[in-house]
This record gives sequence, C-alpha cells and structure tokens, in this order.
Amino acid sequence: MTPSADEVAGAAAALALELLARGETVRVRARGASMRPWVRDGDSVLLRAGAPRVGDVVLLRQGDFGVIHRVVARGLDGRLCVAGDALPRVDGWFHADAIAAVAVAIEREGRSMPPRSVLAAAVGRALGPLRYFAAGFRGRRSVQT
Repeated sequence: MTPSADEVAGAAAALALELLARGETVRVRARGASMRPWVRDGDSVLLRAGAPRVGDVVLLRQGDFGVIHRVVARGLDGRLCVAGDALPRVDGWFHADAIAAVAVAIEREGRSMPPRSVLAAAVGRALGPLRYFAAGFRGRRSVQT
C-alpha cells in the first residue's frame, strides 16, 4: 500500500525534528504567504536548534507538523508570542519548548539572506504586543500552556 501525502509529510517532519534534536541543520521549503515579504513561498529555510529571541524566524511545533513564523514578543513569564509577518493576528503565546528550531538563513534564487534583520526585530518588538491584544479583543486569542 502506498503511503498518503499526509503520512509522508508526517514522517518527514518527524525526521526533521529528530535531526534538529541531534544538533543538525535542516533545510525546509517554505509554503504559503504568511511570512511575506521576508520569507516567500518556495524559499529554503535553514533551521537549527537554538534559543529564540524576539525578531527570530522560528519553526513552531503545530501538531504533527510545524509552521515557520516570527517571535514578535516575549512575556514577563518567558513565553513567546509568535505570528506570521503577513497575518493580522498572532498564533498565540508559547513556552520556548514549543519552538523546534531557529532559522539561520533563508535561501532564494541562489542567494542566502539572514533570517533576522534589525528592522524586523524592531518592528516585532513594537507591534507584537499590540497585535496580540488586538487579536484578544476580537476574541481570537489562543494561548498554549
């Protein structure tokens, strides 16, 4: 019996998490537009286990898969607020162990770019908490414990 696309993707995600846990660098292909313009559909994102900071592009564990979004704020309790750059609301607040990896480079059309910019970090620090509270007022706040 041939495995389904979801089964193959789940196995690939499990392998990527295993390699990250061993300290390896993993390359994944970005899909979707949630991180535009910084990360585009089809870009390669190089990931490595590490301690995330505000402004970092990270691989957030989401069920059997993951999502590549940005840390936009750090709470007083140490939890991290994560959101897609192009999205109007945040994913929620997460403990650091929900972050599987930190991006170390983004590759597009044969060029390698840093995943973190001074501007992106500043914007994340300034707008992250505002986006979170705005999402909460609309009743869309999600918090991971």
